[in-house]
Amino acid sequence: ALRMRFIRALFGLIPGIAATVPHVNGALSGVVQLRNGVVLGQLVAPELSVGERLLPASLQLSGVPSSLDAALVVAGTLISGELDAGRLTGSARLERFPLELVAEAFVGPSDVTASLTGVLRFDVPLDDAASGFVRVATEEVHLARAGIVPLGTLTLTYDDGALNVERVEFGGRGAWE
Repeated sequence: ALRMRFIRALFGLIPGIAATVPHVNGALSGVVQLRNGVVLGQLVAPELSVGERLLPASLQLSGVPSSLDAALVVAGTLISGELDAGRLTGSARLERFPLELVAEAFVGPSDVTASLTGVLRFDVPLDDAASGFVRVATEEVHLARAGIVPLGTLTLTYDDGALNVERVEFGGRGAWE
């Protein structure tokens, strides 16, 4: 049996995290164990933040090393996935998901707010992520900057290196289709 326990491990000290998403702060706690060929784990980061805004997250893992199921909850959104045979597949139902925090995790603070309500599906080979598939279909995209608040919808698919914007409509002060 192998057991890893994280007790308030700071994100900035986890290899690769600080370099990839330098504006994410917080600590990770939990346990991941391998016993009798089965992986079970739960990791939580209730004080995870991007800048000054909280973005609590938790991750549950189960399965065997060659086929893991994962349930990630971040900002109240459940993202379900499976890692099997070198492929990551899954889906999410996004409810007012804070898109600006995802961008700010990489580049720092901005004066834009953005949220998305819709669905996401993905199928990505880990050895060649660029050849993967991601589809986003929204019910509503909310953007706000300098008092301008366009609302809209969009559907886009990334498939094997090609991005296809199937539908996009925004309205507010004027309209864009």
